[in-house]
Amino acid sequence: MNPRREVMCQDGLRISYVARGEGPVLVMLPAVLQSIRHWEALGYVERFARHNRVIAIDLVGHGESAQPVEPEAYAPEAVSNRVADVLAAEGVEHAVLWGFGRGGETAALTARRRPETVDAVICGGVVPQQDYEFLQKAGVKAIFGPGTNIPEAAQDILQLIREARG
Repeated sequence: MNPRREVMCQDGLRISYVARGEGPVLVMLPAVLQSIRHWEALGYVERFARHNRVIAIDLVGHGESAQPVEPEAYAPEAVSNRVADVLAAEGVEHAVLWGFGRGGETAALTARRRPETVDAVICGGVVPQQDYEFLQKAGVKAIFGPGTNIPEAAQDILQLIREARG
């Protein structure tokens, strides 16, 4: 397993995360009721850390992060602020955020609020096929439907990002 790191966020809550590897930063944000242990067990952290600096974060209420009972601790803006606190603690200037489910919502919100830091967002979940054309016209470079091999899709996306960076 990976050594855990922790950051005390500006709002006083503790967030647990793992940081491994070298290279472009890939931040992994699991879904509700999941923790980074799921992504470690599936081999995602290890696989992506071969070519990237992976920062996998247990969002508040999950894994080894703080488990507050106050509903406001789970507000999307508060969760996004804590992701930014982790990135600041790690000295990250540019990152790709990969979130699944609620982690995808957090990734997208963080990108909107911090466009100078977030180079791209990868959101996992089910996208209805009737939405593909709209998304492509809006600038989405790749859509992966049900049954997609997630590690392969993520590698494809990272390649698109490398190409866009030149």
